[in-house]
Amino acid sequence: MRRAFLTVLSFGVCISLVQGGVISIGPALTTDAASGISAANTYTHVISGGETVTVNSVAFDVVDPGTTPANFSWDTFTWTKNEVQNNNGDWLPAVGGVTGTGLIELFRDFTYSGNGTGVGNHQAFTLSGLTPGASYDLRLYVRSWDDANERRIDLTFSNGAEVDSQLIYEDQPPHEGLPSVDSAYYVSYNYTAQATSVTVDAEVAAGGNGSFHMYGLTNQETAPPPPTLVMSTAASTTGFLVSAIDLVEGLAPTVNDPNLVRVEEGATTTDLGALSNGAFGAPGLPSTGEVVAIHNGTVLTYPFDILTNPDGYDIFGIDTYTGWRDGGRDAQQYGVFYSLVSSPGSFLPLASVDYNPAYASPSDTMVQFAMSDGSAMLSRVAALRFEFPSTENTYVGYREIDVFGSPTIPEPTTMALLGLGLAVVARRRRR
Repeated sequence: MRRAFLTVLSFGVCISLVQGGVISIGPALTTDAASGISAANTYTHVISGGETVTVNSVAFDVVDPGTTPANFSWDTFTWTKNEVQNNNGDWLPAVGGVTGTGLIELFRDFTYSGNGTGVGNHQAFTLSGLTPGASYDLRLYVRSWDDANERRIDLTFSNGAEVDSQLIYEDQPPHEGLPSVDSAYYVSYNYTAQATSVTVDAEVAAGGNGSFHMYGLTNQETAPPPPTLVMSTAASTTGFLVSAIDLVEGLAPTVNDPNLVRVEEGATTTDLGALSNGAFGAPGLPSTGEVVAIHNGTVLTYPFDILTNPDGYDIFGIDTYTGWRDGGRDAQQYGVFYSLVSSPGSFLPLASVDYNPAYASPSDTMVQFAMSDGSAMLSRVAALRFEFPSTENTYVGYREIDVFGSPTIPEPTTMALLGLGLAVVARRRRR
């Protein structure tokens, strides 16, 4: 069984193994001003089902059986397209706290599929003209129609290769955590466009009855999500190519206890420089000079040259490798810590890793850290530390530790202040 766990420990650093869109249920809608619909937002799509409306100075384009806005499509497949206008059904806006005149108009009309009411019947709404890589918030505006019905709908958002789903009971807002059956709200899908279009499929779910009512939707541009620290893992029986030009190339780390570095099974070396010599060695254990046995309790520290570069280093990536004759001593289990130039002796936690692949013989493993957008994960770093409190079967054969980075470039303001300081010194010397 393959296991890979990554835990964030450092404040301000987000760890993510799987990135996708985020579906959430919005709050109860009340006034137009508090609806989140605003002319200050930048929209790609603002669409009302059945009738044109204006909410908080935002004019909605209409979609109905005979009208389709630009960069938008509504597909009911083999079922009919229908609309209802100026009809609240069982919905009582005042009871639900909805007082905004624009919102009341928005929820007064809707499109639906008249004969597509059975389980499995569905409609698709496709928004095109998007910018790949841009971030958006797509909102579907929802309220009840028939208090005696549930109207179970599976909403599936397809964004390139990414698919995210949410089941809602459209006619029962309390099922979604709203205070009243007469509450109105929105379903939000926050995503980063993988292609030029995104599709929302609304399918009648198991146990449901009645097609989805589309009152309105908006798709607004949002700030991109913050980059995340991503861990990648791999297992092999043929070894790995490692770097020979990284920050720790040719450096031997310090160790907390030299007695923890010893030869095991006649197959390992006590030379810690082997961990950063740019060579993985052959699979198995024929290359005794390339394998270091890391024991329980080992702490390795790589101090950087902050005398030459007093602003420290930006760290862009960290790769670690193990390799053994079999799967008994190949697991990677450790914590990564760092110190900053402002306090070189104080180490802060970055992340911990627990990766143990399926048994193989020979067995080699790789763990890589990098930011999702390629930016630096750390800046102004003075040293990195790897702590191994517990290892597989008391020790593991590590092959290589690679750290990718470059000297931190001072901010322009820092350089300006430094220049000013030098000018003052020069002026004083001229006196």
